[in-house]
Amino acid sequence: MDNQSFLTLRVQDLRYAIATTQVLEIIKLPELMPVANMPDDIIGILNYRGLALPVMQLSRRLGKTQDQCSLSDSLIVVEWQDFKVGIVVHTVEEVQEIESQDIATGFSLGRESDINVAFLSGVATLDDEMVMLLNPEALIRKPDALAELTDEAKAEDLALGGIEQSAAELTGTSFLERYCPWATEEERAVFRQRAEALRPVQGSSEEQAFSAVAVMRLGEDYFGLDLNSVREFIQVSGVTPLPCCPQHILGNMNLRGEVMTLVDIRSALRVAGEAIAEPEKAIVVDVDDIVAGITVDQVCDIVQFDRDEIASVPVATTSNEENYVISHCNSEVLLT
Repeated sequence: MDNQSFLTLRVQDLRYAIATTQVLEIIKLPELMPVANMPDDIIGILNYRGLALPVMQLSRRLGKTQDQCSLSDSLIVVEWQDFKVGIVVHTVEEVQEIESQDIATGFSLGRESDINVAFLSGVATLDDEMVMLLNPEALIRKPDALAELTDEAKAEDLALGGIEQSAAELTGTSFLERYCPWATEEERAVFRQRAEALRPVQGSSEEQAFSAVAVMRLGEDYFGLDLNSVREFIQVSGVTPLPCCPQHILGNMNLRGEVMTLVDIRSALRVAGEAIAEPEKAIVVDVDDIVAGITVDQVCDIVQFDRDEIASVPVATTSNEENYVISHCNSEVLLT
């Protein structure tokens, strides 16, 4: 098994991880539509950019006690063999690389009453803590059956105005009443706004196009990289400085037998603050067969932007910045 990048998260008192190659997007939990005859762990369906997306609560899927949902919960959109499902978790941590030698398979934890090993593909040690690696194939129980249920609630039928009425007809209670009974009117409005933002524009005859972006933090600023150019996320180690190189070239490192150059792009982007002397994290990019590592302070999220929401580079941008910035969206800046 090659080294892999994983998104780490917490479910109650245990730490889990899922391969980033299976993660499409991470968003804040919106309002869902409960549907009758769903498995116990499926808490609703979401109109996800024109797709009826079944959403499971990971704690319930793992056999733990039911958790109430809150505005701070995250929804991880996962894809397995062209089938998409949303996974609700309380805490999403960060993207980290796990060394292959640190992953154990065919394990016995001796805690089967607390950890449902049927949903795990392995166990790893990360930051001196045991991390359970989730198996999406096992998590997505009977995808054909789920697909049939989502077919009964087509995405176009999950309009905001019909959520409460449809939910009452199917289950006798709404998603918010069942899973967020303590939510205030203001919080309920936020849940609904999030759901509205994920639906395609009504009356649009063209299919919406989305761009997947890895969001990273440099200092106090947030930037994005087209996920098509991202190969993996790594921990930096064993950097060999190179003589007579520009200051932004930090050196070379051995990436599983491949010599890769590490680059600090802070100065090019005019990021405030001093460069980190010994960077810990990097994003490995592959552009036109050129592989390099871009050092970052943190890998924050994997998100999808509607391309209509992505604006051109501001006119005030300097000619130097135009070489590196292609567009901006809200508070994130997309890089070339």
